[in-house]
Amino acid sequence: MNTIYYVTKPLADLWNRYLNDPNFQDLTSIRGGSSGGNDWHTKYLRSERDRVNSEFNDLSKRFNEEPELLDVLWDNKLRLTVLAGLERLFAIR
Repeated sequence: MNTIYYVTKPLADLWNRYLNDPNFQDLTSIRGGSSGGNDWHTKYLRSERDRVNSEFNDLSKRFNEEPELLDVLWDNKLRLTVLAGLERLFAIR
């Protein structure tokens, strides 16, 4: 192995110099190696999944759990203002 290394090392360096893009390797590599789910696209997809799941969890909490008073007032603020405006229009006529 030691004698082959000195022959193949310059060939491997030449191969990597002309056929591998170091800038692309810097973009796609994350500290900790590329094995075991540490690629940049794996981390991006994992963060997107967590973002979508958190939105789903918020909606399920909103529809399945008992609402809080502040949430009810915030949800009904637009409805109450529109109804109050319609009531004023009917009162003017």
